[in-house]
Amino acid sequence: MKRDFYLTGSLSSLILSAVNSMRLIFIGRIVGGYTPSPNSIKYIVSLQSSKGQHFCGGSLVHKSWVLTAAHCNIGSFVKHILNRYVSLAPLPKQNTGLLAGKMCRVSGWGSTSHSGGLTPLTLRTVKLPIVSTSRCNSSNSFSGNITTNMICAGSSTGGKDACKGDSGGPLVCDGRVYGLVSWGNGCGDPRFPGVYTAVSRFRRWIDKTIYSPFSRCLKSAGLFSRED
Repeated sequence: MKRDFYLTGSLSSLILSAVNSMRLIFIGRIVGGYTPSPNSIKYIVSLQSSKGQHFCGGSLVHKSWVLTAAHCNIGSFVKHILNRYVSLAPLPKQNTGLLAGKMCRVSGWGSTSHSGGLTPLTLRTVKLPIVSTSRCNSSNSFSGNITTNMICAGSSTGGKDACKGDSGGPLVCDGRVYGLVSWGNGCGDPRFPGVYTAVSRFRRWIDKTIYSPFSRCLKSAGLFSRED
C-alpha cells in the first residue's frame, strides 16, 4: 500500500546525502541540547507522515525547495508561504571549508537521549565544535571512513550530539547550513563525533538543480508552484 508523506514548511524537495562503507546508524535526535527561542530558527523543516509523525528534518533553501537527506523519502507536500516566521537558509559557497574547533549548531526534533524515551514536541538545538577530518579518521574513531564529502562535529567530552532517526537536519555555522545530519556510531560518544554531509561540496549541484530548465518546466506544467 502506498504511504503518503507531507512536507511541512516547503513546496518541493531537494535530496542530498553522504555515502560510506561502514555499518551506519542514521542520526538526528538532539542529545544534551536545549529548546531555542520560538521562531529563532526560521528555515528548519519537519518532514512528517500523513499521521503527523516527524521522521526527518530539512532546511528551506529556496521558496520551492527543501534540502534534506537522500534516505528521507518524500511524497506529497503541504505548501506554506514565506512570512516573518519562515525564511530561507543561506548556504556556503562551493568547497568552503571549516576550521577544527569552529562552533556550529545542529537542530531537530526527537528523543533527548540515546536510549530513546519520550519524544518532545518542541524543537531542540545544541552547539558543537567542528572536528578535524584527520581526528575523525583516526584508528580510535572512524578509521579512514570519513571522505571529503563529510563533516564531523562533536564534543570532546561527549554528551552532546544528534542521535537516532531524525536525519537531514541542518548543521549551521556562521548562519549558513554547512552540514546535513547523516550518520554516526552511537550518540554523544566522545570517540565518535556526528557525521554530516558537507553541503559546500554540492553547492553548484544544488544551484543547478534549483535553477535548471527542468525545474522551470515542472513549474510551467503545474507539477509544483512557487510563490514569487
